[in-house]
Amino acid sequence: MNRRELLRSLGVVGALRYSDYALSDEYRYSREKYGYPNYRNWGGQSRPWEWQDSLYSVNNYSGGYEKSFPCNVIKNLSNKNELEIDLIDDIKYGYTDSIKDYFYKKPATSLLIAKNNKLIYEKYGFDRNEKMRLTSMSMAKSVTGLLLGICIDKGFIESYDDEARKYLPQLSKNYHGSITLRNLSNMSSGATISHEKDNGFIYPDAFFSRSSNISKVVSLWNGSSEKQGTRFNYNELCSLTIGMVIREVTKMKLSEFATEHLWSKIGATSDATWLTDSTKSEMNCIGFAATARDWCKLGLIFSNNGELNGNQIVSEGWIKEMTSWGEKDRQVTFGKAHGGGYKCFLWHLRLDGTLPCFVGYGGQKVMIDMKTNTVLVHTAVDEGIDYERDLKMMIAWLG
Repeated sequence: MNRRELLRSLGVVGALRYSDYALSDEYRYSREKYGYPNYRNWGGQSRPWEWQDSLYSVNNYSGGYEKSFPCNVIKNLSNKNELEIDLIDDIKYGYTDSIKDYFYKKPATSLLIAKNNKLIYEKYGFDRNEKMRLTSMSMAKSVTGLLLGICIDKGFIESYDDEARKYLPQLSKNYHGSITLRNLSNMSSGATISHEKDNGFIYPDAFFSRSSNISKVVSLWNGSSEKQGTRFNYNELCSLTIGMVIREVTKMKLSEFATEHLWSKIGATSDATWLTDSTKSEMNCIGFAATARDWCKLGLIFSNNGELNGNQIVSEGWIKEMTSWGEKDRQVTFGKAHGGGYKCFLWHLRLDGTLPCFVGYGGQKVMIDMKTNTVLVHTAVDEGIDYERDLKMMIAWLG
């Protein structure tokens, strides 16, 4: 009996198959034969969804996508970095678990923990390291939420409850132009759309094809099935519409605006990137890539009420807006958004809004415990795995 057969007989082969020591066949294959390849053949290919084939995930999720798709750069213009580092070897959680053991069980590429603005734990899997940019998938939506708040703070946008067409005259007669920024960022547009079914139409026209155009896709999507603000209905068009608004009011690409008002303020460790359509407009529902330490700094903005690195990045009022619910947000209160809460492109794992979370496909998470000033960054390479149970336990035991 070989090692894998033994583990299967014990019922733990699924738990051990992904680590950098006990890789599954497909991940071992990609490393040993190809050296973690990335998928470079994009644009009009017969199998566009191959960009998410597990053979390519390790490389693509850590910088490979920016070699395969067009992207804009969010430049690191600051040499000031006040994140204190005092690492410990391992952290125990639960009664028998440790983070080192976690890497044997889950396909994680990074796990970082900061407490009281100090980085206390940092580990990487699959030969990844602190210099690699790790993809966001839908965590990019939470970055968009921060940029929206900065726009409101600085007066580019008058009110969170304005309709999108106030700033986008090209949408004056289109459905998404009639939706308020609040309802767009709360995934409550009322549009006739299914995240599971319609991405197959959205992604080729907004991202994959050589003539991809985000604005055109949003403009042409005009069906509605209910009144806006009625129900949480997660989809890509809400965040893409907000991205259009930010570009219009600032007269800048999202990457340019983020460089000036976000990245240069947080003391970033490296440049970040954002995937784009053919017009160089950011695909801001996904596609943001940053080092794990810089993802940690984005989380610290929330645990420090908008302040970081000696700068007020976004107002304390906006952080409160993103982590609380009023009368106009009833449809996304805790329990109404896939079992949790949602607010302004931010998921919530606690009833009181004190455990907000960036979430992206494949295990990408930035969890912020605002009660204990703890930030946990987690990146991985596979969907359909219960990461959250362990990660919430880590947060709880660190409290």
